Amino acid sequence: MPFTTGALESRVGRFVKEYGLLEGGETVLVAVSGGPDSVCLLKVLNNLKDILRIQLHAAHLDHCLRGDQSQAERS
Repeated sequence: MPFTTGALESRVGRFVKEYGLLEGGETVLVAVSGGPDSVCLLKVLNNLKDILRIQLHAAHLDHCLRGDQSQAERS
C-alpha cells in the first residue's frame, strides 16, 4: 500500500507496516504531554489513521518535569 502523505508520515507508515506494529482495526491511545515530540506523534498518527485503519485517541500525560508549564497545558 503506497503512502501519499508527507515524508515523515511516509517513513512512519512504512515502519509500522515493516515491523507489523498494527494490523488495522486497532484502537491506539497516544499519551500526549504537550511537548513537541508527543504532539508530532499524535499529528502523524492522525494523518495516517485512515491508511493504517486505526481509531485514534489521545490522553494527557504529565511527566511532572516542566513545573507550572506542564500544569498549564492540562487545561
